Amino acid sequence: MRTSLLRYAASRLRTRAPQVAVYLHAGSGTLPMSYVVSALKDSGIANLRGFALNVSSHGSTAAEQAYGDKLVKRLKAAHVGTKHYIVDTSR
Repeated sequence: MRTSLLRYAASRLRTRAPQVAVYLHAGSGTLPMSYVVSALKDSGIANLRGFALNVSSHGSTAAEQAYGDKLVKRLKAAHVGTKHYIVDTSR
């Protein structure tokens, strides 16, 4: 149910507020890449600007950037398009 609600919200935001940049939380570099790609795709990432990393974790910026770069490539290979990402560096 959560996935369908996220997918619905992503679709509505794209059609009703296309100027808004929305980034879906994607965990951190500790999560398995295949799981994250599947979860993001199922949640409607194709309709959003991209994803956010390290929001509630303590990973190094370099490690999260490396993970984010790989995740961008995997999402593109999964036919989601080229996505941007942001890394929370507040910790």
